Amino acid sequence: MLPIDITIILESLNENENEEGEKKVGTLNTIDGTPPYNYIIKNTNLFFIKNNNEIFTNKIFNYEEENIYNILIKVTDNNNQKFEKQINILINDINENYTDITLILENNTISNNITLGTTIGTFFTDDPDINGNNTYSYSISNTSRFRIESNNLITNYSYFYNDFDNENEKNYNITITSTDNDSGYSIIKNFTIIFTKL
Repeated sequence: MLPIDITIILESLNENENEEGEKKVGTLNTIDGTPPYNYIIKNTNLFFIKNNNEIFTNKIFNYEEENIYNILIKVTDNNNQKFEKQINILINDINENYTDITLILENNTISNNITLGTTIGTFFTDDPDINGNNTYSYSISNTSRFRIESNNLITNYSYFYNDFDNENEKNYNITITSTDNDSGYSIIKNFTIIFTKL
């Protein structure tokens, strides 16, 4: 009797991204044919067969790069009868910790006569997830010259010109913390705000 189908019993409905090491995807079974069966994966080396009929991962997957893999399974039974079938392996999108904070300035030049309550720039948190819809809270430390409103950097001081002596530029170092409102994960980044004397 010829093999007529290949089925797979999955360990889970989908595979998670970013998981290291060999991870079992599922177990193959053949309908009809004469056991024992020999399985091979023909079209990719991202998965491999182990223990005769078990599929394992051979890489760390990234949902943002690719989230569905079509693999071609070939089975040969004890009578050298063959059957091939394509099976889709889906990758789960895991909420990944964000990686960076960027500051987009309103103007490239900030003068020392700027007034209280002026928006200096806007903070953004870099989220590696394609469908990232997380919200973030920002806080500032080590300075009283600025404050945060929503994700905007605002002046909190009216007399920046008093900070200048003979220099034409003055640097203000600030530390920004971005916190994911859902997971509570946070990252910290230092910025230097440069003011120019007019």
